[in-house]
Amino acid sequence: MACQPEARDMIKYVKVTLDPPDITCGDPPETFCAMKTSGLSTSSLKVHLTAITAFHHKIDNIMVFAHPITKKFLKGIQMLYPDVKLPVAPWDLHLVLKALMDTPFEPMATRSLLHLSMKTAFLIEITSARQVGEMGALMADPPYTMFFRDKVTLLMHPRFFPKVHSSFHLNEPIHLPTFFPKPHANAFETIMHALDVLRALSFYLDRTKQFRKTPRLFLSATQRSQGNIISTQRLSKWIADCIRLCYQLRQIQSPMSIRTLYQSCLHLYGLSLQCPTV
Repeated sequence: MACQPEARDMIKYVKVTLDPPDITCGDPPETFCAMKTSGLSTSSLKVHLTAITAFHHKIDNIMVFAHPITKKFLKGIQMLYPDVKLPVAPWDLHLVLKALMDTPFEPMATRSLLHLSMKTAFLIEITSARQVGEMGALMADPPYTMFFRDKVTLLMHPRFFPKVHSSFHLNEPIHLPTFFPKPHANAFETIMHALDVLRALSFYLDRTKQFRKTPRLFLSATQRSQGNIISTQRLSKWIADCIRLCYQLRQIQSPMSIRTLYQSCLHLYGLSLQCPTV
């Protein structure tokens, strides 16, 4: 049976330095110090330690990972090499919203399925402030998706269990209000209506109904798997790619951490969303 990378590292270490039966709890930290200085994170060191614990005999009748010396070592490593997270580059919501009102996202009736999917997913994410896993559990048909004059109400599949098992996350419907509904009083309202989540979702459901193979709301946009359910990873990529594309359309370099861009949408929950300047 092939060894895991963590186990191979320790096997290489003990073959060169020590006889395995003679290893004490004070020996492995030398290897881990070398790993840490080479750039390995503290969490990765713990993974290596877990692999060692699984194959190592107890020391003083205590598992290696739980041994006091190991705990002191990990605490010392944490103090010497604190895990400092670099600040996430801010992104311009107004820039993205303005781009969504223009080509290649508008007019929706003639846009590609991928661009329609990206825009719909982004608008639902930004207005609902829900996790992508919850968005992946949304259903397309009533009573899970209900359209009203002033809003659309969404419900997740009852068998879906979110990370937070609260009544709010399990049973609370998602109400998304319409944005500058018809009839429009002026050209400004007509332009801003392009950001209406109810409108985008209506276009998306109408476009996908002919090849829909699953009751889930979001479907694959590729020709090979069109109509099938998509993974939450793909849904996340849609949202991140949507932001990236909006920056490219404005010929502006997007922030470095694309993966965390859409996640910062959650911080907008409960805040007023001003209209972008047209």
